[in-house]
Amino acid sequence: MDAQQIHDQAESAEKKVELGDTSGLREQLNGMSPADRLAAAREMEKINQDHRQVDDSLPRIDVCASIDESGTERLVAIDEREKRSWYNPSRWFGDTYDDPTMVYCPPFDENKKATDGSSQKQDLDMALQLLLFTLAPESDRAKIQAAGSQ
Repeated sequence: MDAQQIHDQAESAEKKVELGDTSGLREQLNGMSPADRLAAAREMEKINQDHRQVDDSLPRIDVCASIDESGTERLVAIDEREKRSWYNPSRWFGDTYDDPTMVYCPPFDENKKATDGSSQKQDLDMALQLLLFTLAPESDRAKIQAAGSQ
């Protein structure tokens, strides 16, 4: 996409965040390439800053990105933060915005390999097994361990 198309997509996506249309945002961003998705998210952040200068009550959009094992910057999440009420004491002594609420997380790639050779799906499967093992009664733990070793 060229810069104008990314800007147009970002304006549309930013409006969806402001209106709370997370499913529309997910559909729009998932239809883009990872590079375009990150560029649109960065542009959304700039547009949101401009809109908040005019209307301070709008939520703040924060873009979280990281660099993957190949050195490519990737979008990790888009968070939204509402401004705290004046009567909230946390505003007086800390941040003027609430804790972030994730409004978008890109889909994971089952085939993408990390530097240790594991995939994101394998990592999620191991985390799920650990959670099940922790929450399961003693009698079921052997079954979970056996299923995990397959």
